[in-house]
Amino acid sequence: MTPQEIIIADAKERGLDANQIMGIIQDEISQGMGFIVHQDNSLLYCRVTAPGVAEMHLFTEDSPLALLHALQYFIEEVRSKGIRTVTGNAENPGIIRFLEKAGLVIEPSDDNEHNWKAQL
Repeated sequence: MTPQEIIIADAKERGLDANQIMGIIQDEISQGMGFIVHQDNSLLYCRVTAPGVAEMHLFTEDSPLALLHALQYFIEEVRSKGIRTVTGNAENPGIIRFLEKAGLVIEPSDDNEHNWKAQL
């Protein structure tokens, strides 16, 4: 799947507006505020919030095993871009378990905008 197809399918499952999501991502990337990492049917969007810090947004249509492999790849790619701390909001506790299986140590976030953080 293309990145757009992944976002559209994921947004549809969550009841979100895919066009709005894609517009925000495109705007932030064009301003140098974020980047995308894509593997198979999973996409990770990282919004850089401070030097070495990024907020992660995962979009996926992969099976659990493929998602685990994609997350491991994503972690290495994000680290290679100089990001050392990642944050996010997990609506589904299962995603926290996947992040932990991929090698991250998840902690509660120390800010009011996110519910978890991890060091890379």
